[in-house]
Amino acid sequence: TTSNNDPSVESQQDSFKSLSSSNVVDSETEGANVVDTIPPPSAELLQEESKMFLSQPKVLRDVTARSLGFADDSNVTAIVECIYYEDKKMKQTLVRTKSSSRVSNEEWADAKEGFELLPDPIRLMMAKSVGLEDSSNTTLILEKLDAEGKLFNNDKGMEGFSVDQNMMDDIFDVSNIAMENYVESLLPKVTRKEGQAPSDADVDRFFTEVLGKDTFNARAKPERIPGGVIIRGETRAQRSDDEGPGGDALVAALDARAAKVCPDVMERIQFYYIKDPTPQSQDIVEMEDFERPVILITGADLTPETNRFVKPNVNGLSLVAVAAFALGSFSFNDDFMTRLNAMSEAGDTDISWLTQLAAPLFFSSLGIQLSHEMAHKVVALKDNFKIGLPTLIPSLNIGLTGSITPITTPPKNYKSLFDFALAGPLVGLLASLILLYSGLELTVFMDPVAQAQLPRLPVELLQTSSLGAGMIQWLLGSGILLAPDPATATVSLHPFAIAGYAGIVINALALLPIGNTDGGRMASAFFGRTFARLLEGFVLFGLVIVGFFGLDPSSLLLTYALFATFYQRDPEIPCLNEVDDLGVTRGIIAILTSMVVAISLIPMTGSS
Repeated sequence: TTSNNDPSVESQQDSFKSLSSSNVVDSETEGANVVDTIPPPSAELLQEESKMFLSQPKVLRDVTARSLGFADDSNVTAIVECIYYEDKKMKQTLVRTKSSSRVSNEEWADAKEGFELLPDPIRLMMAKSVGLEDSSNTTLILEKLDAEGKLFNNDKGMEGFSVDQNMMDDIFDVSNIAMENYVESLLPKVTRKEGQAPSDADVDRFFTEVLGKDTFNARAKPERIPGGVIIRGETRAQRSDDEGPGGDALVAALDARAAKVCPDVMERIQFYYIKDPTPQSQDIVEMEDFERPVILITGADLTPETNRFVKPNVNGLSLVAVAAFALGSFSFNDDFMTRLNAMSEAGDTDISWLTQLAAPLFFSSLGIQLSHEMAHKVVALKDNFKIGLPTLIPSLNIGLTGSITPITTPPKNYKSLFDFALAGPLVGLLASLILLYSGLELTVFMDPVAQAQLPRLPVELLQTSSLGAGMIQWLLGSGILLAPDPATATVSLHPFAIAGYAGIVINALALLPIGNTDGGRMASAFFGRTFARLLEGFVLFGLVIVGFFGLDPSSLLLTYALFATFYQRDPEIPCLNEVDDLGVTRGIIAILTSMVVAISLIPMTGSS
């Protein structure tokens, strides 16, 4: 806290005192100035008010400070004094300009409506100011405020609840911006399609006809957020094992009731039971009310907004990249290049032999990716949610970077999302390991003439994965990847081995916890949306650092980080139930999977 002896602070305080004692119009003597002496605040009051000010969210403190002429919220004592004098000035003004009157029903209704429109953190702070623990009982809060003279006018005028309108406008504007940015970081763009936000009429019907005390007991009116609304309350639906409230039971109960009472509405909206996606105030965190479950309602259409020409063109480009990778692996073979040069000099245009050479690597690479996508499809069919056609993503290094497989309808819960996300890379990794082992076995038992015709890969690329490199050294010899110059040295491998090695890297990259990748989906299911976004930031930062400091000679990790940042960082669509736990078994699987990813992507060192 800055000392009050600061000349700039004294100047601000004097100016504010002058403002508080001028231009106050008496309601009975128009035009006459009334100047009342305002006693300075006591030290105890300043200390108490300073603590209350510091307990507010940072954004509210900053806006309050700027509205009072301060550069920031660091000078707490001066800010609190200015608020004190402004409060006293407002009370004096209201004593002279407002006459006491009996409170009408209309005024009560207006007060209740205005209170419920306030942001949840502000309602909570007002409730605590009158000794209540939460803001669920609007009527009781307003009655207590009125009893303390903080709500309506009485014979003594306004006794404490006064807010400068310009200040509140600034607060709401800044809060809304912060809230929108926060929500948009947790929920995908498809939940905010233009013109798809649920209408007030549809939300009202869902609120009044579907929700109930036996399912979800709402404690506040629906609150608008970007793309939809949230409804705060308590779930009453019980799990099938009678061990307390359950998200799956709630979703099933709401689905059944909605299908019965308003099926037309459910054609236009989609609801989810998730943890609160809005910013949490310090008071809420201290009350252990962090990320309290809410009902989220969005538009029903969650299909990605992609130009219809993009997917086929990108898939075509990816097939070309895989073919180029297959042919390029032969460019390190001296016999292959000699034959190709001889054909060129002779004007021979028959390249059918090139197709025969590249076909095993081309089709085995696509086969691994097909197994990955089929595993996704099986889980989606089992759990009854829809997915779109995959988009293959090309890579300059290994043919494919991976694929983007959109989920177009919500999975049932985090368990379903986890299973879907894990199935693809897990099957892809198994297929890759089988092909790598088979290809290495074929390489070992080939005669020297056949080995001379094999494609070759640089040692530098083969050192990218400790898992893949370890298998190569295990079967081909412990020193085969320890060349003095990895950038120029090459190793002959059967096409199956090359496809398997690339598949290990591709599927391990897919498991990195970024956005709506398979790894990002698993992270959301394991940690929840908020922490998964934090983890994503650390992972992307780590990949960039590894790339820029030369720890990733092939630049595979850096390239993937750039791709994921621009094309797959958007969060996944919500599950119908994101509140129930993932479970111990899947948690252990997630930890083991992260270990596999680590050994698959950590490069082999020279001493390995």
